Amino acid sequence: MWVRELTCLIYQLIALHIFSRLFHGIRGAKYSKEGVFLSAKSAHTSVLFRDMCQPPTLSRRWLYQELKIQTETATYLILIKHHGANELIQTLQQHWIRHHGHHLHAKVKKIETLLSSRYLSQSIQKVVFDVAGSLWCSWKEVDKGILPKALEPMVATIREIASWTENDIAEFQFAFVAYYLGQDVLYFDQVESNPLTLAQRKACIIQDDRQLLLAAAGTGKTSVIKAKLGYLLHRKLANADQVLLLAYGNDAATEMRERCNDIANTLNCSTFHSLSMQIIEAVTGTKPVLSTLATDKAQFKLFISDAIQSLRQETHFEQAFHQFLDGQGIKQAQHVIELLSQMLPLIKQAQIMGEVESLIMRFNHQMTVPLAVLAEYQLYLTNEACIDFDDMLERAIHYVENDKFRVPWRYILVDEFQDISRVRAKLVQALLDKKTGSQLFAVGDDWQAIYRFSGGDIRLTTEFAKHFGKSTTTYLDKTFRYPQSILDTACEFICRNPEQIAKDLSSNQLGIKGQGVIKVPSGDEIMDAQQLLNLIEQRNEGAVSVLLLARNHKGLPDKAQVDNWRRLFPQLAISTNTFHGAKGTEADFTIVFGLKARLFPSKIKVPEIIEALLPAKGNYADAEERRLFYVALTRARKQCFLLEPDESPSYFLQEIA
Repeated sequence: MWVRELTCLIYQLIALHIFSRLFHGIRGAKYSKEGVFLSAKSAHTSVLFRDMCQPPTLSRRWLYQELKIQTETATYLILIKHHGANELIQTLQQHWIRHHGHHLHAKVKKIETLLSSRYLSQSIQKVVFDVAGSLWCSWKEVDKGILPKALEPMVATIREIASWTENDIAEFQFAFVAYYLGQDVLYFDQVESNPLTLAQRKACIIQDDRQLLLAAAGTGKTSVIKAKLGYLLHRKLANADQVLLLAYGNDAATEMRERCNDIANTLNCSTFHSLSMQIIEAVTGTKPVLSTLATDKAQFKLFISDAIQSLRQETHFEQAFHQFLDGQGIKQAQHVIELLSQMLPLIKQAQIMGEVESLIMRFNHQMTVPLAVLAEYQLYLTNEACIDFDDMLERAIHYVENDKFRVPWRYILVDEFQDISRVRAKLVQALLDKKTGSQLFAVGDDWQAIYRFSGGDIRLTTEFAKHFGKSTTTYLDKTFRYPQSILDTACEFICRNPEQIAKDLSSNQLGIKGQGVIKVPSGDEIMDAQQLLNLIEQRNEGAVSVLLLARNHKGLPDKAQVDNWRRLFPQLAISTNTFHGAKGTEADFTIVFGLKARLFPSKIKVPEIIEALLPAKGNYADAEERRLFYVALTRARKQCFLLEPDESPSYFLQEIA
């Protein structure tokens, strides 16, 4: 139809130079309001202005002018005479503007709407820069003298955006955050029982594709997760069914679910394992059965013992078994069972990550026994039609990566990110890869990364961008749990390791100088702890909580002693826990036991074959034990008492002022 319309129009002739006929075969050229019509010896070509990806341009040569017309699929060069060339190009460009001006206006309005309502994330940057850059490549060729006044602001906008530097982007993001800090002040004041801090508010407003929030002990990370979820709904950036909350353990998932229930009661708040179960059930139609061997360590060890006894009936395994004992320096069979109970889950994780072959090459025959026992274990699970925790993750990853599970979540919020393993990270990455426009909001604290023994990889936090792509990192800078005196001591202690990420923190409680972390010389821990409990009860009116801590359960007072103290000091709510178990908990006062040099930091040497299965531990001595002690130091709301042995105290105590 456009051909008929075109032929009905009155054309204006274009004065061709003889070179056009000689070298390009163009015998005639004319134009109308709709386009340019070219005629050659055996063909005729119509080039509509609406199809031109940029305006016609003119380049001056010695003997002629070169008129360039470009579409998405072809470029036409027309050689014309000098006389009248400038008037011709202005006319052609005016026609081009009439056809493309509405497109420019519409695109710029969309860009401005997007920039005013959405944070300039990595993906939005790409969209905006691609569109603005493409428009500017076209419109920069337009003669400024013929550009309509109404389009001047539009061209100025795309010119400015196309020339943005990293500093310009940062300034725009800063202005965006500042604007919404003012717009949403009421939301941030009311979303929690106390108004959010400035850092917490910024963490909510920033919506980068990959965002890491570093939150030290007691800085209100759960409040931010709740507020972040609420902000997505408040700003209508997402529906509740588009958001997935992930926690490391059941207790954390339950707490997060309860905290967020008043915002969205249909929210999917899961542990990594329960999420994996959901994915498997969605694909297969049935919920897999979890083996009791996965939840009962005693039964798991018994199975390993039985499997070894059965396998040792075979000559080749018996030989390999003795080689394994010699290679690991093991003299008692019970130690083999303990070692294999640690190894099997780690080997399964290595299998998921595709790293078993390199382990076999490195340890050669030392892998024969673990792999044989693992094969027996997997056969048992198959025969019993059940799975363990690693199977859950592996199957879920497989289903997501192979498009058997349709990912519904655009926004994934992960708590305690510093504790996740590479396998868990692989599941998160698979979910992100399969959902267009997905965002990851990871909340964690590298200072509290204490689960390396089970596969937790601190590098996923300290090298976040390396693993998840270009990202934004923000920090929570105020703690609400403990006074500045405890904060100063704990920060100075953990930051002796230069591999930890430095954070600028303050407390909203000044406290009393000299009454934060107290070293108490101790020749008899039980007697000295009892004196401290008596002192705490005398100095405090009403009920207060006291948490007794140690590196492991053996370092704690026995149950009878604790029960006796509860009778002696009825105003004190006394509880006990290990450093690992206490993570995420708090009390008014803490008393720390077992700080002898031979006990803490732990001197237990991890076998080389186990080390090879674990994430890299870093170069700084006792790094994980240092983080563990940081956790212990930061459980108290008022005071932390460290029982300092009279003989051979831990060198960690020497670092505490």
